[in-house]
Formats: sequence, C-alpha cells, structure tokens
Amino acid sequence: MTKVRMESNSILASPDLRQLKLSGAFIILSLILFLLTTSLGLLAIAHYSSHFTVMQQWGLEFRILSPLHTFCAITFIFTGGLAVVFSFLFSVLKRQRVDEKLKISILNRCWVQLVLWISAGILTGFCLSQGNFTGREYIAFTPEVSFLILAGWLLYAYSFLQIMGFRIKKQPVFVWMWFTGLFLFVFTFAEAHLYLLDYFFNRPIRDIAIQWKSYGALIGSMNLVVYGSLIYISGKISNDSSYAHSKLAFSLFFLGTLNSFTNFAHHTYHLPQSNLVQSISFVVSMLEIIILLKVLLDLLAIPGLMKHSKKHQVTTLLLCSVTFWTFLQLILSLLISIPPLNALIHGTFVILAHSMGTMIGIDTLAILAGISYLSSKHINSEASKITLVSIWLLNLGLLVLWVTFLWQGITSSYDLFTQGMLPSSLNYKPATFIWASLGGLLFFTGSIGITLPWLVQWLKKMVHTNPDNPQGQCI
Repeated sequence: MTKVRMESNSILASPDLRQLKLSGAFIILSLILFLLTTSLGLLAIAHYSSHFTVMQQWGLEFRILSPLHTFCAITFIFTGGLAVVFSFLFSVLKRQRVDEKLKISILNRCWVQLVLWISAGILTGFCLSQGNFTGREYIAFTPEVSFLILAGWLLYAYSFLQIMGFRIKKQPVFVWMWFTGLFLFVFTFAEAHLYLLDYFFNRPIRDIAIQWKSYGALIGSMNLVVYGSLIYISGKISNDSSYAHSKLAFSLFFLGTLNSFTNFAHHTYHLPQSNLVQSISFVVSMLEIIILLKVLLDLLAIPGLMKHSKKHQVTTLLLCSVTFWTFLQLILSLLISIPPLNALIHGTFVILAHSMGTMIGIDTLAILAGISYLSSKHINSEASKITLVSIWLLNLGLLVLWVTFLWQGITSSYDLFTQGMLPSSLNYKPATFIWASLGGLLFFTGSIGITLPWLVQWLKKMVHTNPDNPQGQCI
C-alpha cells in the first residue's frame, strides 16, 4: 500500500518537477549568457586602447566581439524573461488541472525550443569567429541561425496560446504585453530580414529605413517580455495585483507599444524621408513625458518600499535600481529625440550610453530581479551581504560607464560643432579609457557576485532534486 502511494506521488510530482527543471534550464542559460555578455563587453572596452594589440593577434577583433556581445545580451534578456513567463504559464496550467499528457507535451515542446536556441547560439559563435556575418546591427548572424531562432519562438508562441488562448480580455496587463510580444517579434524579425531580397538590398536608403524600423519594434517585443515580467514580479512580492489591472497600466502599455513602431525615426533623421514620419516620431517620443512622471512618483516611493520589504531584499533592490535607471534613460531618450540635438550627438558615444543604459540599467536589472524572485522560491536563496554589495557595485560600475560615455559623446559633439571633426573612436581620450575600464571592472565584479551563487545553486537543484520529494513547486 505504501509502495503504491509513493509511486502515485512520484507520477503526480513528475510534471511539477519537469516544470521546475525547465525553468532552471532557462535560468542557467540566461546567467551563463549574462556572464559572457559582461566578459565580451570588458574585452571590447580594451580594444579602444593601443596597449592591448595582443587581442588582435589572438583573433579577438572588435568586429567579432561587438556582434557576439550584442547577441549574448539580447539572448540573455529573452531567455531570462521567458523563465518568468513560463513560471506564470505553469501556474495557470496547475490551476486549470489539465490532462497530464498535455502538460508533458507542452514541456517537451519547451525543451525543443531551448535546444534550438542553444544550437543557434553555438552556430552564431562559430560563424562570427570565422568572420561570417551579415554586418547588420542586431542580426549579424547568418539566415540559418535566424531560422533556428524563429522556429524556437514559434514553439514558444504555440505553447503560450495553447495555455492562455486568445481570450485575454480580463487578463492583467502583463499577459497583454506577452501576448502582443508573440506576434510583434515574428513580424519584425521577418521584416528585419527583408535585406535578403534584392529589391530592398539594392536600394540603400530604403534598406536603412526598414532596417531601423524593424529593429525598433524588435527591441520593443523584447521590452514587452521584460516590462511584463517586471509588473508580474512586482505584484508577487507586494501581494497586490491591482496595478496590473489598472487603466494607467494599460495606457502606458499602449503608449510604449506605439513608441516601438515610431522610435526608429531617431536613427534615420539624416535620411531623405517624409517630414510626417519624423513629426509623428517626435510627438510620440515626447508623450513619454507621461511615463517619466509615473517613474518619478515610483522613484519617490523607493525609500518606503525598501524599508518595508525585508522578505525579498535582493529582488526589491533590483527593482528599485530599474526605477532609477528608467528615470535617467527617459530623460536622455527625450533629449536625443529632439532633431537638432539628435543631429549633433547621433553617431557619438551618447548613443552608446543610451543603448547601454537601457539594455543594462533597465532590461538586465529587470531580468535579474525576475531570476532573483524565482530563485527565492525554488532554491531558497538568501539575501547575503555579498549579493547586496554586488548589486551596488553593478549599479556603480554602470553609472561610471554611463557618465564616461556621455561625456565622451558630448565632447565629440562639441568638436563636430566647432571644428567640423567627425566623431571617431580615434578621438577616445586616455582618461576616458581609464574611467571606462574602471566602470567595466566594477560592473564585471558585481555581475560575478550576483550570478555565480545563483548559478551554482540552480545547477545543484537540477542535479539533486528527488522525484519522490520535489522541494520546488511551480509558482
């Protein structure tokens, strides 16, 4: 009798255990990609100094490091974000009490998606190391890699729709964000590959316009995953889901999605395009002042939030960091959306500061907050002093990098305006390199202190979890 009961419990625990292992696999892959991203970024900084010529002798050229760094960063954000999305989907599956065979079918599909993306990453690394890349900003990989990425995403979209369906009218805003991101990614990813057609590739102006239009919306689909995860996690640690159903949340969701379709014009002001396109882009960008006011209110509420959140210290500190960087980045994005200022700073390190501040200060910290929450639930990770100090180091390093690149870009713009000197990496001042290296080292140290403990604990969890006594349950 006891033996039958134990076998029965093992069978019932199997789907939950497989869900936990799948979430763990996505988190482990995401953390590894994050460490690769920071390592490649540190190596890229060294390329701006004449003292590291040995890197070129080793084959670590900037034209290879840069696309690899970008690929790892974007993939880290997507995989970490989907770990949060899957945790939500698994909780829905658990409430629905669907047939166990359906659960296993969905889980198997998710594993295939993960294998496809890992294969895409390995193939990308091999192709770029051999100098085989497209030269595109966000899709430097070959079309074969694109096929693997798209196939994996379509499997994810099928799993999402199989669980949630199309009836999302009464769902919280984060479900709407993830739902919209499903289709936005497919459309813009396909649009970004129009250069494969001679009709577009042989027309440079049209090609550049479409390239940046697709990139803006493609990053928008990533942001929908990130911001949806932010709202979901924030509601979980505060035990208050009212904001996710509020009119304000849906209004900001609509505005952010609209901006994803128009912000490409900031990169194409120099093209002979329609004045109407530029005007629409400018007006929509200025509407982000509404978001800035909301973030300012959130910023003022941080002291009280930190004071009353002892249970999820690490997650809360990361979420507060996201709020701080969102505030800074919104101010900067509003400024660079003004055409006269855009003409001066576009192509300088100001744009690098903007993209880095957004990708790291907002997206990266948000994903780390999601991983922190999942880790606190599944591996009982505690808010150690090392982790908390590492978060402060990460923020300090990013701030040093952000200010350094801003200053370098502003001085380059001044030289352009007064002396007609075009911005160039050759104008990279020694002091700028020193500060950038310091910021990079601080950030790298902080990232190691945050991710390594999680990585070790998740690997142990994946290996030692017993089917008869699963310690982690889906959220």
